[in-house]
Amino acid sequence: MSPQCECCGENITKLNQQVSVMRTEIKNLRQMLDSSVRAHRKQLAAVQAVVSKAGSCEEEPRPSPPSSSAHVALEQGSIQTTPIGFIISCFSVKNGTPRQPNICSPSRAELRIQRSVFNNPEHALLGLDRGDTLHLSDIDMIDGTPVLDIKPFIPEYDSPEVRINPNPQPSDSQTEPLNKETNVLDLNEDSDKEDDEDRNVVGDGRSLRLQNQSETDVSFTNSASELCRVLEEVKTFVAQDDMSHHDSKCKKQVSECKNAKRSSRTSDNLCYGEQDRAAIASWIRDPPVSCLDVRFTPHAEEQLAQFLPAHLSELREDGRPRFKFLHSSDEAVAAIRGVLSADPRSVYRRTRCRDKLFFFTIDTADITCWFGHGFVEVLQ
Repeated sequence: MSPQCECCGENITKLNQQVSVMRTEIKNLRQMLDSSVRAHRKQLAAVQAVVSKAGSCEEEPRPSPPSSSAHVALEQGSIQTTPIGFIISCFSVKNGTPRQPNICSPSRAELRIQRSVFNNPEHALLGLDRGDTLHLSDIDMIDGTPVLDIKPFIPEYDSPEVRINPNPQPSDSQTEPLNKETNVLDLNEDSDKEDDEDRNVVGDGRSLRLQNQSETDVSFTNSASELCRVLEEVKTFVAQDDMSHHDSKCKKQVSECKNAKRSSRTSDNLCYGEQDRAAIASWIRDPPVSCLDVRFTPHAEEQLAQFLPAHLSELREDGRPRFKFLHSSDEAVAAIRGVLSADPRSVYRRTRCRDKLFFFTIDTADITCWFGHGFVEVLQ
């Protein structure tokens, strides 16, 4: 082939490539245009809703569909509920915030209530009407978390104590015959009480019958004999009922003794604790992440010792950092140990980023550490 033909072929290939690139660019521009048109329509709908609410129009505004207005409100972040306050926590970022409140016990936070929203604080907690700040501990909430409502913790309702006596007293078997005798006496006393009650009931009936006799001219002797006959029938019925009840109770005790002997042969130790009443998830009994050993380098310990506690924040010393919530460097060490021992890394970082450093913030201290096999070391 001639060199001119080769040059033409190369030019044609280049032109085809440019045409394909331009087509993809045009396609991207069309997609961007469609998305911008949709966003513009949403903004127009939102502006129209605001103007229709703010302006006092004589004509009724055109109602927008509820689904679209709710969707627009969620996209704009306008939530109907107003928080009564925001959490001021020692965890300023999500990275390193514990997943459960019992992981980091020294953690602290504050909740400053907005009086303009929560205008009746005396209806919620005792003493809240004298201040607007709640001091919290053992938290797992990030700084800036909105709080919609506060309620008191009632131990009797939220976590009732289960009182169990696993070791029975040896004197129970000795007092069984006494209990049986007292049960028989109680039955006799109950029958006497029932007789007295029946007499009272029949006595009331007798007074009613006397009134009826005065009206209908019925003889008193017939009613007295009938009363005696009814009393005799009630007494015999109660005696028979007590005997049958006592016999059935004895049979029931014998059967329970036999069942207890059979069950004692199969299982010697029975547990009636809380774990038998509720099922606990397997990831709680056997967590997938084991507890890690936390180590501190000498440089990290020196840096933590330079921090001033929170209650001495009024003392000004140049060049020394200061805690906002923690009260001492030992408390900071305990808080760091609690956070790192539970492995706050995500699954992605735990599997894909094993050899990279981990950063998190607790109070005013920025922690840098790295994870090894079964341990974690704080560098600075």
